Amino acid sequence: MPDDGELTTTATLQPQTDQGGAGVDPAVARIANGPLEIGNRYPFLIAFTIAYLLFSVAMLLMPLPLRERFWSRAADLLHIPAFGVLNFLFLLIARQHTRSPNWVPVLVTLCTVSLSGLIELIQGFVSRSTSLGDLFRNLLGATASLLIFKAMESWPAENRQPRRLFLLAAILVIAIAAAPPLASIIDVYRQRSQFPVLATFSSHSEMERWYVSSANVKRTPIDWLGRSEELKVEYLPGDFPAIQLQQMQRDWTQYRTLATRLTHLADSPSESIVIQLRITDQRRQRPPGHGFIDRIELKRGESIDWRFDFQAAQQQLAADQRLMLQRVNYVEFMAVQPQQKAMVQFAGIRLLP
Repeated sequence: MPDDGELTTTATLQPQTDQGGAGVDPAVARIANGPLEIGNRYPFLIAFTIAYLLFSVAMLLMPLPLRERFWSRAADLLHIPAFGVLNFLFLLIARQHTRSPNWVPVLVTLCTVSLSGLIELIQGFVSRSTSLGDLFRNLLGATASLLIFKAMESWPAENRQPRRLFLLAAILVIAIAAAPPLASIIDVYRQRSQFPVLATFSSHSEMERWYVSSANVKRTPIDWLGRSEELKVEYLPGDFPAIQLQQMQRDWTQYRTLATRLTHLADSPSESIVIQLRITDQRRQRPPGHGFIDRIELKRGESIDWRFDFQAAQQQLAADQRLMLQRVNYVEFMAVQPQQKAMVQFAGIRLLP
């Protein structure tokens, strides 16, 4: 009992408690939850995730309406956000049940990637094709969404450094995933701007449009028609070693001649080589091997400016055998049954009026 001259004050501070009695200020709890708080919107999140998953699976299994190179690469690009968004939705759902273990988001991301791999396998049994490139982009898209999720989880923290690192890592992952499709899309526009030049061998993206069979190719620097590359082709012994240019500008109606410069290199093991040029259109009802065909023979060390007048060849064909010059499919340079390796240099390919 204190004396009369003594004044004793006892103050007890009691924290405000939430309904669960956790001893946390509700205002602080709301801040701690940050932008990932779902609350009463959880049923909507579940419904939206299911709808998005079904839509994504349907889009990935249905046939592509257009098979042009631009649209094909644009579809490849869409794999990144498609599985990034799907994985982020899965992460939000998982967070409503557990928030502490760091391995849970990683496990959810691995499940998303496994699902994408299963879809890729199913594509091999329908009208699509299985692609490791698509699986790689699915993986990187899911990884980027995981990094963004971790950045948003650390949003209330006073230290902004982890959040920035997560966001920078996510941007880097997205850039790595998007680089190959974007390079091909850029090459499509470069290809259109260069037309009637069909090939300059000046970029890796252009070389993706060449199909090589029983041959080896290598680009080396030169200067021809203002370009800086040539293509050195090593035809291997066999019946049909060939290189084939695909995915090019298809309308040749305003042009008459295909031109290129060929050199049978002096150090080639073969003394002579016969090169067959073939041009085909996109009509599938034509029998295999049909199209314009021209041949030249090159001695070792010989060079030639090859000019093939395909319009003149068109006039010599019957009406039902003529090619649709507005829908040219590919150009092929095949060595005719070489008995030894033959090394031939191509210095640009273009159309002339």
